[in-house]
Amino acid sequence: MRGWKFVVGALMVLTVTGPVQAAACKSNKHALARTVTGMNTELATANSANRQAAYDRYIALFDPAARVFGLVPDRVGTIEDVRKHYRAVFFELQNGTLVEDDRIVAHDMGAHRYHSMLTLNGTFDGVVAKDKPVTLRGQTFFRYGKDGRIVERWSNHDHAYRMGQLLGDKGREEGAQIAAQLNGLGLSEQQGYALVSRFTGSFNRVEAPGSRRSEVAGLLADGMIVHGLNCSNATKSDLLAHYDSLWMSFPDLHMKLTGEPMSGWSMVAFRWQAMGSQRAPYGKRRPKYRTIVQWSGQLIARLDKDARIAELWIDESPVRYLH
Repeated sequence: MRGWKFVVGALMVLTVTGPVQAAACKSNKHALARTVTGMNTELATANSANRQAAYDRYIALFDPAARVFGLVPDRVGTIEDVRKHYRAVFFELQNGTLVEDDRIVAHDMGAHRYHSMLTLNGTFDGVVAKDKPVTLRGQTFFRYGKDGRIVERWSNHDHAYRMGQLLGDKGREEGAQIAAQLNGLGLSEQQGYALVSRFTGSFNRVEAPGSRRSEVAGLLADGMIVHGLNCSNATKSDLLAHYDSLWMSFPDLHMKLTGEPMSGWSMVAFRWQAMGSQRAPYGKRRPKYRTIVQWSGQLIARLDKDARIAELWIDESPVRYLH
């Protein structure tokens, strides 16, 4: 299926759906829309002026059975942990605005990088202060249920950054210890970034097609679940077949990150753009002289204990023909 996308000067861009192109079915679109709405609501609620009403509405964003990672050490948090944590956030940390620096959305998963300038008036994470300026920053991952409420949440707050502002070098050390305790059940932030680097590096083995496929396959757990590729859950073999169809038609397809990746609590997220040239048919489109294509998207992945992708949420754009 072909359609004119836009024309800029002499550059014509076509969108083409290939044989294994990610499915644009209603269930995927609805999941994506729920996630976008949920993240917009979370941000607006956090920034509401009436703090008591905002707190009540914020807690209501969570499913009562929500599983929360990164709030309490050595176990998965519950809705009661959410209430306790955000009571301090909403009432001890004052005069703040939650700023979303970046957002990645794929199917029913969302991730954002944030910062917030506030004033500590009270007690937060054991530190007591009055009128003390402090800036928070971190990354959060959300999974939304069909009713639009948060059913899972992973937090990677920069505790060392916050504690260093409040207590100096001693605080930075304490913050690093807090982060290690809260992230104890998952992989580290650095391990997540390492996986992203290995994935893009393996995908880009243009000079060694056999190694490229085997290396990418080695980063995928055998029982992995893929959301957003088809109208129902897909498997490792489905994802590899999708990549095979792209590599067969565009063997020099080269992926680069657009923006910073996110990582925390065995979760990673990144946005990419890939460029290449067409050398074999893709769907109904046959290659022409010096045909150049672009393929882009965003993904969120949950890693297993061996730092392989165990669950994947993807949102891809169709291949575009630039020339």
